Amino acid sequence: MTDHVSIWSKVESLLKKACEALAIDSSETQQFSEYLDHNELGLAWDELAELGQSDGGRTFWLLMSQAAHEMQLTESQTHVLTQARERLGIREPV
Repeated sequence: MTDHVSIWSKVESLLKKACEALAIDSSETQQFSEYLDHNELGLAWDELAELGQSDGGRTFWLLMSQAAHEMQLTESQTHVLTQARERLGIREPV
């Protein structure tokens, strides 16, 4: 159980940092915050990824990728890396 708690804490921290990297109004992140408050990390990740579609920069996508990796969301991680490369014009993997 301790390993899960440690991973959850790390993921929560990564998601919060990614949210901060977006620099958007807190009213736009209300649903994300609710998911975090209820420890719904997968839903929080999905909500944040949606918010980052237009505003996410390199730091945002790197943090999201790390969070996806920690949660073992391989499909989501692949999506995040693809979005990062497209958004930032990066040819090599992030």
